[in-house]
Amino acid sequence: MGAMCVTSCLGGAECTPGQTRTTACGRCGQQKDTCSASCTWTNGTCSKEGVCTPGETKMAACGNCGQRTDTCSSSCQWTNGTCGNQGCKPGDTRVTNSPCGTRCGKQKETCSPACVFVASSCANEGECTPGDMKQKDCPKCGKLTSTCSNKCTFVDGTDCLGQGDCTPGESATGPCSTGPGTQTSTCNRMCRFDPGQCVRPPPMCDPSVTCNQTDCHSNTAICDPATGNTMCQQKVDDSKSASCPSKTCLNGQCCLASGSRCDGGTPCCAPLVCKIVMTGPMAVGMACSSRFLP
Repeated sequence: MGAMCVTSCLGGAECTPGQTRTTACGRCGQQKDTCSASCTWTNGTCSKEGVCTPGETKMAACGNCGQRTDTCSSSCQWTNGTCGNQGCKPGDTRVTNSPCGTRCGKQKETCSPACVFVASSCANEGECTPGDMKQKDCPKCGKLTSTCSNKCTFVDGTDCLGQGDCTPGESATGPCSTGPGTQTSTCNRMCRFDPGQCVRPPPMCDPSVTCNQTDCHSNTAICDPATGNTMCQQKVDDSKSASCPSKTCLNGQCCLASGSRCDGGTPCCAPLVCKIVMTGPMAVGMACSSRFLP
């Protein structure tokens, strides 16, 4: 008699051979179990699992060198916690109130890869160190001293020292240093005046000069504009000829060297003209022209 096919298990069997079922497994996964010929379940492969076991925790890096605690949810997925203990963002900079350097600077810091600020340079420095001094030009070739204040800025002094007489290029007109007249001086690059050429005034005759009148002559004061000298023009005055009735010419001249009287002799040979050259009230010579007026 041939073998019989067993199609059912005796009491206590878990399943019917060939039967299948889907069950939960692992971390929220699923598996397909199959009933064996011995009426017991054979577990299938667990698939579609999550990444963690519900309730599990882990530490994770976050943000700027911070940390957080992640928790596994009931769906076997990580839920991110709050990021804490963060530092600065690498590469960021800031200027602190901490002094640095010698010129009123403030410390500049840069965020390191470890998310910590470290000193990098001195920022916002002034132009000088308190107490420093410097000189700069001021008008008329002078020098002004500036002093660095406690705020690290130069403060100008009040006195411009070593000044000259003028500003280069400036001109001034005044009296000549060598006599009458005016001269225009120009300021040189050393702030000193270079005197210009003296311009003399035109000759001026002395209005106080008077000419003596004689018995036989008339004297007229005449100004020579070329020299500024006053000349006495003397000629025989016909109206006065009666006072010298017997005068004659002497060598073509009718007057003495002093020009005060006619020569002795017969009547004068009018109208000979004599000129007495005067400088102020003093006679410096006489010149007699031709016997006839021009």
